[in-house]
This record gives sequence, C-alpha cells and structure tokens, in this order.
Amino acid sequence: MSRAKETGKFLFKDLQAEERIDKINSMMGKLKAALDVETTSRLELSHSTDLDSVKLITQSDLRVQGLSVLLLHYCAGLQHAQELINRPEVKTDSQDTKK
Repeated sequence: MSRAKETGKFLFKDLQAEERIDKINSMMGKLKAALDVETTSRLELSHSTDLDSVKLITQSDLRVQGLSVLLLHYCAGLQHAQELINRPEVKTDSQDTKK
C-alpha cells in the first residue's frame, strides 16, 4: 500500500494540473463503481450455501483488495495534483531581478 501512495504522484504527470485532476477523478469514479459492484457481488455470495461460494468469495475478496489499492493509488495522485495547484508560486532570483 505504501508503494501505491508513493507512485500515485506520477499518475498522468504529463497533463496540465486541471486536466490531470479531471482524469484522476474520472478514473476514481470508475474504480468506485467497480468496487461497489464487487462488494455487492461478494455480499450476495456470502448468503449462498454452495461449496463453490467459498472459492468465489476468496476471489471476490482479492478483487476488492486490488481495487482498494488502485483507489488508494489514485487518491494519492489526486492529493499530489491538488497540492501542486494550491502551492503558492515561489519566486526565483531571475523573476526578482526583472522587476
């Protein structure tokens, strides 16, 4: 999980800040929807008494875990992009000498 946090700041790094935030938000929406579907599916499986359900629940748990890590990855990217927008510009020496 810490790796997901570290690498999130590189998501869509080549895009402009606003476009980057929009892209990350779009992907997070898709991930949340997929996570909701998988969570609902897992809940339905947990009510089943089939022996096959145990295997399917395990697989579903792995998918939920994977989607959660991806969501964490995108959250870290979003946080990084927003911090860049909110960070005050730092004047360089060359900007100060031009005035």
